[in-house]
Amino acid sequence: MENAHQKAQADFKLLEAGKTDFNVIFGNLNYVINHALEIFKKDPVNLILAAAIPLVAAGLIVAILLPILVGLVPAIGGLTVLIGLVVSIVLSLIAYVAMFKAVVDAVKSGKVDVGAAIGFGVANFIGFFVLGIKILLTIFKGLTNWANSWLSPLYFVENGGKADEAIKSSQATAAGKTATLVWTIILVGICVSILGNILSSIWFQIFWRISYDVAQLGTYIIQGLVTPFTIISHFVLRAELDKHSAPHAAASHTSHSA
Repeated sequence: MENAHQKAQADFKLLEAGKTDFNVIFGNLNYVINHALEIFKKDPVNLILAAAIPLVAAGLIVAILLPILVGLVPAIGGLTVLIGLVVSIVLSLIAYVAMFKAVVDAVKSGKVDVGAAIGFGVANFIGFFVLGIKILLTIFKGLTNWANSWLSPLYFVENGGKADEAIKSSQATAAGKTATLVWTIILVGICVSILGNILSSIWFQIFWRISYDVAQLGTYIIQGLVTPFTIISHFVLRAELDKHSAPHAAASHTSHSA
């Protein structure tokens, strides 16, 4: 069993500079997805709930509570779309941050505290939004710096919401491994997106004739089901990139994270 595990660990490989080896690229994709599933199995219900609860809340507010509010206060009818958009964005950010927190907890302790994860999301969704802007702005320092910042959300959760430190940690981890990072994240994103769209389409086609609100709410729930895989895959990828860091860089990074 131990030998088999060690062999599996060797399946993730870095792309050589300037080379596009699709055997390595798809091998890494397979490795990341399989290991993401292993992590997901540690506490699947709570991993789903951490993201699903805020997303379902957004769906309920937009589909049910907002129309009721408009009925009670007709004057805000013209703001319905804007209010719905703001509610959806805020609760989606909370769900996303909560999911990152849940994944970090699942990996480190094997258990997820849904309340703590959502609470962290509520407390840090604005900081997370700021982090997103700062990641975007790194593009002005070059595409490589921007791509190397893609793992920042994980570090943001681990360091308690410090955006600048999160970006620096991500760039340190991905330095010299940008191609491996980009290919893996893009392909995982495509796979999860396709799965989510297929499930959402099936759900919507089944239920929209019965109730449009139920059909719409189902799409939010499905996002709560597929989102964990994307985030967990980023964690798996980050762990593998860390393993392939030069000893002095890894030591420096560990010191910085501490």
